Amino acid sequence: MRKKVILSSSIALLIMFVMLNMISLAMADKNGGQWVPASQHTTGTIRVIPGEVMVTEAGVIQYRGFLQDHSGILSIGGTSYPIYSSDIWDGTFNPNTRVLVRHDDAIWYISAKGSPDGFAGNIEAKAFDFNPVTRRYIRVEEHCLLQGFGRFAGQTLMLSYEGPPPGPSDSWTGVALLK
Repeated sequence: MRKKVILSSSIALLIMFVMLNMISLAMADKNGGQWVPASQHTTGTIRVIPGEVMVTEAGVIQYRGFLQDHSGILSIGGTSYPIYSSDIWDGTFNPNTRVLVRHDDAIWYISAKGSPDGFAGNIEAKAFDFNPVTRRYIRVEEHCLLQGFGRFAGQTLMLSYEGPPPGPSDSWTGVALLK
């Protein structure tokens, strides 16, 4: 009986050791990078400059070349940076589902527009109960994948936001892979 208890305890410790090593491996990139918490908070009004709008025979609305910008705060592993976000987006609105699906090409400049430092990449979004006349909606799901440039070269941001339309109260959360 004593051998069984010792063997069971040893197996349990071995399993815990393997699991802890797996967790630590999951938190580090195979190239030696480190995953840290990251977030982005909008601090100013989101400004949208309309682009081209096209309506198909079926009533589907296509949006092309809309410009959008705002200021915010980007936090990576506890360090905060002021950002200027500049996006160009295209989207498709389906009147049957009342969902706008959007793709943004985004640049988040650190400090000011045109800065040599920041992140660039894609944002994918779905806006629910979208009104094509006012371009307002009830809820949005957004996910971004951005690569660093300048002093952030080699870093990757993966952030998401789900909730009411973005504004000064929003909070994108996720992780950054630091090299």
